[in-house]
Amino acid sequence: MKSNDDNAKLQYDGSSGGLANNPWYVNAQTRADYVVSKPLIDYLIELDDPRLMVYADPTQNSAGTANPIYAGKPYGVTEAVAAETATADVSFPGSTYFYNVSAPLVMLTYSEVLFNQAEAAARGWTDGDAGDLYAQAITASMNQYGITDQAAIDAYIAQPDVAYDAANFRMSIGNQKWLALYWQGIEGWSEYRRLGYPDLAPAPAALNSSGEIPRRHAYTNDEFSLNQDNYNAAVQSQFGGTDSIDGRVWWDVAP
Repeated sequence: MKSNDDNAKLQYDGSSGGLANNPWYVNAQTRADYVVSKPLIDYLIELDDPRLMVYADPTQNSAGTANPIYAGKPYGVTEAVAAETATADVSFPGSTYFYNVSAPLVMLTYSEVLFNQAEAAARGWTDGDAGDLYAQAITASMNQYGITDQAAIDAYIAQPDVAYDAANFRMSIGNQKWLALYWQGIEGWSEYRRLGYPDLAPAPAALNSSGEIPRRHAYTNDEFSLNQDNYNAAVQSQFGGTDSIDGRVWWDVAP
């Protein structure tokens, strides 16, 4: 990959009686329970990140006003706590890009490739300049969403909380890669587990025994009922006999 033109994606065209429509757009026509999380919105605001206005829409109660408000909803709380925040006071995913009828389903981006190259350089696996590749990765993510003012992007990258930290490449790459992977949820979760960043808080109403952020998917019930011997052997060898979502897969070595 050499530019965002090479991004691996399934491009919907919004035709064929709905068959070629983006499924998230279709979902949004009848459901209003998918909103942006508070940690993401708060972090974007903290960094004055221009992707905020692409990733999310203003709250319904502030849309069209002189001072639109972007607000996320707390995640992993009880229904009673969730109900304390009215739907009209939280942000939905951005309608211009993500809830667009022809929005693409992205699988791999130029930005992610550059972050991977930056990490490889930081680990001494390649001769590349990790800091430069990191900056290119952020720039590619911005460009992917139509943010092309290079001076503004450079100023964003120069912020103390964004500038590449060679002494803690996991933090720099982990934080920004997580932002760039918005809408690729499993990928973002995997990178969080692998790199240990960003610094996310467990769900207040977590139901797993540890109360911490899950580290893996559990095996399905079908695996237990239809493939029990191999299921037992796999769980024993990997997780000490307990098929828990708190068990770590082999590549999850983050603190």
